[in-house]
Amino acid sequence: MTRTILLLLLTSSVVRADTTVNVEKLSVNGQEIRHLKCVLKNADFFASMIVAAGVAAEKKALDACAPEGAAFRVEWKWKGGKASDVKVTAASAEKAKACVVKALGQTTATDADCSAVILVGELKGAEKAAEKAAGTLKD
Repeated sequence: MTRTILLLLLTSSVVRADTTVNVEKLSVNGQEIRHLKCVLKNADFFASMIVAAGVAAEKKALDACAPEGAAFRVEWKWKGGKASDVKVTAASAEKAKACVVKALGQTTATDADCSAVILVGELKGAEKAAEKAAGTLKD
């Protein structure tokens, strides 16, 4: 009986609980993400990669926001696969906030509520900006 239940759990589409992700530092396809916190619906142990891949898909647009390098504390949601409620809560480059909101608004992924520090543009410049603004970028 126990073996049957275990087999059913492993092979069926059992309703999954929310998956919470907390990752200090992550890089996917050159897109640097720091202090990532997400609650994802129906995700598995690849949840952090799902989020990072969604953001990295817009790397070119994000980098264009501050080519010299900058860091942005961002909160957003994905509902029905589309980004919504994107807001920059802290930035090392204030003038680029609207651009970052627009770029992240184009991302897609599984339903989730997320926040992260996203580094854009030239990496060394972005890292310096993140270090300089560390107190304001972390939550």
